[in-house]
Amino acid sequence: MRALLRRLAHAAGWRLERLRKHRLFQRARRHRAALRNTVFVGITGSTGKTTAKDMIATILGRALGPGSQGKGSDNYAEDIAQLVLSTRRSDPFCVCEVGIHTPIDFQLALLRPSIGVVTNVGTDHLSLFRTQEAIALEKRKLVRALPADGIAVLNTDDPRVAGMAEGFAGRVVTYGLSGSAMVRGEGVRAGWPERLSFTATVGDDSALVQTQFCGEHWSGTVLAALAAGVGLGVPLAAAAKAIASVQPFEGRMQPVTVDGITFICDDWKAPFPTIKTTIDFMRGARAKRKVMVFGNISDLPGDSSKRYARIAESALEACDAVLFVGPNATAALRARRQRGAKLMVFGTVRDAHRFLSGYLQADDLVLLKGSYRADHLHRLVLARSMEIVCWKQACGRNYICTSCPLVRVPAYDESDSATLAASTSYAMSFDEAGHARELVVVGLGNPDPGYRDTPHNAGREAVSRLAQRLGLSWPSAEDDVSVIATTIDGVPVMLVQIALAMNSSGGALHRLTQRLRIDLERCIVVHDDLSLDVGATRTRLRGSDGGHRGVRSIIESYQNDRFPRVKIGVGAPAPGTSVTDHVLSPFRPEQGAVITRAYDDAIERVLALVRESGPRADVGQSAA
Repeated sequence: MRALLRRLAHAAGWRLERLRKHRLFQRARRHRAALRNTVFVGITGSTGKTTAKDMIATILGRALGPGSQGKGSDNYAEDIAQLVLSTRRSDPFCVCEVGIHTPIDFQLALLRPSIGVVTNVGTDHLSLFRTQEAIALEKRKLVRALPADGIAVLNTDDPRVAGMAEGFAGRVVTYGLSGSAMVRGEGVRAGWPERLSFTATVGDDSALVQTQFCGEHWSGTVLAALAAGVGLGVPLAAAAKAIASVQPFEGRMQPVTVDGITFICDDWKAPFPTIKTTIDFMRGARAKRKVMVFGNISDLPGDSSKRYARIAESALEACDAVLFVGPNATAALRARRQRGAKLMVFGTVRDAHRFLSGYLQADDLVLLKGSYRADHLHRLVLARSMEIVCWKQACGRNYICTSCPLVRVPAYDESDSATLAASTSYAMSFDEAGHARELVVVGLGNPDPGYRDTPHNAGREAVSRLAQRLGLSWPSAEDDVSVIATTIDGVPVMLVQIALAMNSSGGALHRLTQRLRIDLERCIVVHDDLSLDVGATRTRLRGSDGGHRGVRSIIESYQNDRFPRVKIGVGAPAPGTSVTDHVLSPFRPEQGAVITRAYDDAIERVLALVRESGPRADVGQSAA
């Protein structure tokens, strides 16, 4: 009965919400019809919409008087309806960005723009539209929605945008760095600490454009705003003067200086095509030391782990230190290291803050590149001047932490690991030939007896069965680990069980190997794997964590992914079952024989690695 009541209440709430939106849209349509003297400017594009909107509103505000403009990056249909309703009949203009989160026909019907600005066509929303051509067709709807006496402001440097002029009956104003553009930029300068400047030319008229923006890649967005102003009759010099007062929008290459350290906050979103421009910015920047911090990167084509590694390699060429933060961070460790550069990975923003708080110095330049929903990297800036209590990852809130009232409210931190941010070079013990003596075999799992016979304890169980096969028993744990010292075929081996929760495995293992002077590359880690069918086993000699938090804890603690591992397949969760419930629920009785064979197979794989390694071989040198 309670479930039925909840469903009925949900259905009623959904109907009320639909009715509210319907009434809102009806009011907006009626009000828009009455705004006959207001010039409506619509802006679309994969990047630069919000900044272009602010600049166009500033240019028109200086020339025509105060008008109306969209708030922040709000560009959904409901946002546009609210903006239309807030526009007064006396307002000379209304500037609004139009997103394509859904097909934009309805938004355009509400806005009814007379001027349309298209910045570019990237790969944002590729999952929705499948191809860039389809994205371009969707954005082209803005041009097609313009009246016969309307103005289309188009980017000649983007062929997909330039092509939108075909078949348009109204006036076209083009902009760009190419010689064919009507509003053309020349002599671009933007090497930090300089801000972007260039000469804009329209016919025989030219003007110096000095902006407050960071990076050459903003030149197209600035030219779009100039072209919109010129198209509406604003003199080029007046438009350039207005742009000089526009501040970078929050989270979009926004410079913030704290304790003598300058952060360039580009943490609003991080689609893959924008990564190169930020690395290029750092490559051309002049600073005492240059640091880049990457969060979640979206729209990655192909193998994402390889992409992260290539991004890391490119960033290391331009910077003194590069950090990756989040669930995909460990994939970056496959990058080839650049001499003198430091590469670090962290599971959480809090862990990255702990490292940076001791690493950064005055006059350092730090660029944050991430996504506001997935990372909230801006806390790395805020934490230097205030106490941050909420360190939650991927909270999903649609604004940067400076506007969040919960930044001082404790929140559950999914992986509050005390990451050891030290060098990846560790002291080792050597034999007479200069090679490490010991080999470590560690099974990942949870020590609580309640987790026995569950998928998440598969690694721990396999190593326990290896000890039983060798006739050995486990001593009491000391310093969070239980260790059995033995030999297998003449190779000195330590079997290890960790007495901490899975997510804290890395710290305990690191303390043990550091004390015994054993390198990570001589540690064989046995663990469960959701991507393998139940009972399957696999050997891998290096790589990212694959979503396994125990493996992630090890990689973070050592800042190294070069260690062999034996994976035991536990299968993916059934539909409707969470990952947590799947890995922490006991194996079903009918899976008993299959998982027992998997333990035996995993033991044989461990023994093969031990025999191949021997007292002299380096098991971590080749990649799977």
